[in-house]
Amino acid sequence: MDFSCSKILITGASGYIGGAIALMLSKKGAKVVITGRNKEKLNNLYYALSGDGHEAIAADLYNASDIERVIVEGSKAGRFTGAVHCAACVAYSPLRTLTTDKLERTMHINFFSFIDIVRTITKKPYFDEQGGSIVALSSIAADLGEPCLTAYSAAKAALDASVRTLSFELAPKRIRINSIRAGVIKDNPGENYKILESLDNGNSPLYEAKQLLGAGAPEDIANVALFLLSDSSQFITGRYIYADGGRFK
Repeated sequence: MDFSCSKILITGASGYIGGAIALMLSKKGAKVVITGRNKEKLNNLYYALSGDGHEAIAADLYNASDIERVIVEGSKAGRFTGAVHCAACVAYSPLRTLTTDKLERTMHINFFSFIDIVRTITKKPYFDEQGGSIVALSSIAADLGEPCLTAYSAAKAALDASVRTLSFELAPKRIRINSIRAGVIKDNPGENYKILESLDNGNSPLYEAKQLLGAGAPEDIANVALFLLSDSSQFITGRYIYADGGRFK
């Protein structure tokens, strides 16, 4: 896959999956605009990217003004041809402590900010007139229940539903939009994804065993993201794709 003529926005790039996507895209020739809240991790990623023409813009997607600032600044040197929304907020809370404030914040980062990004970046001044692709990082939590993940599961389910409806509005602009329902992913070699520790007190094999191929790596999700961003998936839009190692229960 050749991304030498592409410019991709990646939110949540200071996280392991967002970082893996940024690195892989840069190696394939894309110019990437990376954003996240952790300035130190963002800068470290920026210097690790291959090629040049990249930008790192620290921002908090909880603020709508930050979203617009990232897109406006990032498009000054050329319009976007794609975007990957990896920013996420996982809130663990049993029903008895699940307040409206917790619900609102979880929905805001996982879902509301995604809508703000899509609405802004697809405007004529910012997105390539030839079209492109938008990818959202979802989760198997949207489909499979787990204790204390009501807010997160609802937010990811809302994201997937919006992808389906937004595809109708974006198709005339030749912009495809899809999401990835990721399974259990290890943050890096030897470190289990934090969801495992929160759900099973560190007994991660119980959760990895639910996936036929075990826990995945950030690069496994990055490969799917690149496929959806590329012309190889030009006939796919409005769908969510499972990348969960064969999760069966």
